[in-house]
Amino acid sequence: MACMLSTWAASARAQASPDARPDAAAVPSVLPGVSASRPTRVPLAENFSVFERATAGVALVTGATLMLFGQRIFGSPTPSLGPPQPGSFDRTWSDRLHLDDGSGHHFLWRAPDIAGFFVLPYLPALVYGIDAAANARDGGPRLFDDPNADHRFLAYGETLAWTLLAAGVTKVIVGRERPYATLQRPELAGPASEVNVSFFSAHAAIMFAAASFVALDASRRLDAGPLAAASPLRRALLGTVLPYLVAFGTASVVAVSRVIDQQHWPSDVLVGGLVGGGIAHLAYLTHFDERGQPRGARGTGMTSVRLVPTAAGVAVVGLLP
Repeated sequence: MACMLSTWAASARAQASPDARPDAAAVPSVLPGVSASRPTRVPLAENFSVFERATAGVALVTGATLMLFGQRIFGSPTPSLGPPQPGSFDRTWSDRLHLDDGSGHHFLWRAPDIAGFFVLPYLPALVYGIDAAANARDGGPRLFDDPNADHRFLAYGETLAWTLLAAGVTKVIVGRERPYATLQRPELAGPASEVNVSFFSAHAAIMFAAASFVALDASRRLDAGPLAAASPLRRALLGTVLPYLVAFGTASVVAVSRVIDQQHWPSDVLVGGLVGGGIAHLAYLTHFDERGQPRGARGTGMTSVRLVPTAAGVAVVGLLP
């Protein structure tokens, strides 16, 4: 496990007066013979077992099948969750966010609806996949300096697989009438076979799964890489706030659009977001460390340390395997 080597004092009192201070400009930023090199390549087998890869593949196929054909195979489920009562959280916010004037126009011409399920969640997989394929073919990445893109591709695939499976199984087992049917807004109705599959929102689940994985990955790799020597404020803004704001902001637009279009109750969206985000955190934190590198990299010799002036001499600060 990577550990923080917080302080190593090299006493300067033997060579200087007690009031002497080492000149920061004269202190080397990296120890002689130690370089902050690119991440070490980790064999996929050290981070993913064959069994895990196989079960993820089964989960992906099963989840996608249930999401696309679940109602055709098993029929529309009988509602086991009753409609929200007037004045409840779900009813209040469904009414407040209902923007249609009876013409059947969807929010932003259904762009969040279509992109949120069929496009956006798969863009990270495309990016990771391009680098993974380039590594396998040419020995080097094409888009980012990431020798372990195949680890990210597989972990992200696991995230999508288990999210789709959770949503697909729930929609087959747990029935709940969609808001447009309960509130009698037929102009926003979808296919008749999907009227009772409101719980929970697969759009919210898959978008927040994608957002959580990407935000975690981007923030950790930025902090350990390009922003490693930046000020705390710069690291917080660019390394944490910006990735989470973009990722979660995009996911939130998709999730809210499902309530505006009366396809889901607000609680459907909240539960979906929690499920997707939870699965993504579990998948990412299981396979990657605090630097955003595969956990199989522990003990491989990846080192990033530097000398920092102190009152007593110098200190070695950084990450050691």
